Amino acid sequence: MEYNYYSYSGIGQRPINEDYILPKAEFGTSELFVLCDGMGGHGNGDLAANFVANYVYDQLKINAELHTEQAHLIVEQTSAALVEYACTMGNPQMGTTLVFLKTEHNQALAGWVGDSRLYHFRNGEILFKTEDHSMVNWLAKKGALPGYHKHLEHIVWQAVGQKTEVNPDFARIENIHIGDIFLLASDGLTEVWADHDLAELTTEKPKKVTEQLLNRCRERARDNYSFTLIEALPASV
Repeated sequence: MEYNYYSYSGIGQRPINEDYILPKAEFGTSELFVLCDGMGGHGNGDLAANFVANYVYDQLKINAELHTEQAHLIVEQTSAALVEYACTMGNPQMGTTLVFLKTEHNQALAGWVGDSRLYHFRNGEILFKTEDHSMVNWLAKKGALPGYHKHLEHIVWQAVGQKTEVNPDFARIENIHIGDIFLLASDGLTEVWADHDLAELTTEKPKKVTEQLLNRCRERARDNYSFTLIEALPASV
């Protein structure tokens, strides 16, 4: 099995683009996709996103046989490295979200910190979706969010680069089918696309899906918007 992809990053209505995509990196039989959303409120978000995406890539390339325990350590090391880098830049508050997908034949490992998402679709249904590390989600799970609070919309309770301990989440994805679709997305995209609309959209051909994603984001997105759309295909002979 191999994976084809479409990838795009747009500025939205922001003055700069603080998202960063590492769309596809291959090593051996593995393929890696990484997306980061630098946090503007922390300053130098574009530098943080670029640094983390490439640092994670370098570490995952070294650890070809990746297990969850190794991935957890790599994300912790990445966060510590960003803290050190931020200090050299004179901005200790630099931070970024992180989501990655590392494939190996018909299996994959997903990892994430923050509210950038990974979806796994099949036949127009969501098989898996990452759980946002957002304040809205955290409060809702505790039953402390009776109404919608717009001022909490983009606040995450953890990010790569924070000085406190980072606690990434991971998921093993087994038995990937030919035709399955994965989507890595920053919150600039997910704020204008509801889950059920994304699921329905993925029944179309990937190129058309990409066009539709872009059209709506260009019309409505306020924040930077970035995505990588991945299709599982039969292995080339």
